Amino acid sequence: MKRKQKKVKEQKTQIKQKKQNKEEKNKRNKRNEKKQQKQQKNTNNRTERTEAKRNNTNNTKEQKKHKKQKEQKETKEIEETKNEKKLKNKRGKIKKKQKK
Repeated sequence: MKRKQKKVKEQKTQIKQKKQNKEEKNKRNKRNEKKQQKQQKNTNNRTERTEAKRNNTNNTKEQKKHKKQKEQKETKEIEETKNEKKLKNKRGKIKKKQKK
C-alpha cells in the first residue's frame, strides 16, 4: 500500500514538475520573442535612418551641383553683358572718329 502511495505521489510530483517546466519554457519563449521583436524594430529604425541620411546627402550634393551650375550661368551672362557693352562703346567711339 505504501509503495503504491509512494508511486502515485511521485507521479503527481513528476506531472507537477513537467507542468511547471512547460510554463517556464513558455515564459522564456515569450520573453525571447519580445526581445527579438524589439531588436528587429531597432534594426529597421536604424536602417531607415541611415537611408534617410544617404538620401539627404544625395539631395544636398545635387543641390550643390545645381547651385554651382546656376552660379556659372549667371557669371557667364554677366560677362556676356559686359562684353556687349564694351563692344557697343568701341563701336560708338569708332563712329565718332569716323564722323570727325
